[in-house]
Amino acid sequence: MKSNRGITLTSLAIYIIGLMIMITLMATFESYFVKNVNEVVMDSNTQGQYSKFLAYITKDINSNDLEFVKVDEANGLYLIMLYKNNIQHQYIYENDSIYYVRLENNEVTNKIILCKNVHVTLSQIFSYKKDESKISYNFSIDDDDFSGEFNIK
Repeated sequence: MKSNRGITLTSLAIYIIGLMIMITLMATFESYFVKNVNEVVMDSNTQGQYSKFLAYITKDINSNDLEFVKVDEANGLYLIMLYKNNIQHQYIYENDSIYYVRLENNEVTNKIILCKNVHVTLSQIFSYKKDESKISYNFSIDDDDFSGEFNIK
């Protein structure tokens, strides 16, 4: 007797239809994923902007290489941190935004907008108490007030 162990035309059609459905589903999910990954949106949420500011400044303040801190004493519009490897990190208030600037060998290597729609709530955004080794900040983003103080190591 002859063995009938082959694929019938009906089973082949079912396999092809099943594979087409699987490929379509995978392509649909991939298109949603790619759209979300490629979409670059500035976080307009005030808490998100403030968290971004805190992440950068706390990392800089807690660094073991921090040598020198300077604040614009007249207006308090900028904060400069100098490190042992001659790298500067600056936080600058300009055009209603707070920028993070990284300088290496007096050349800007990185400039990021940390916060937009920033307004000065008191006379200064940044202040530095050298005798207490404390940096203070005070500003508002879209009518939400933020203030705090950091102890420098």
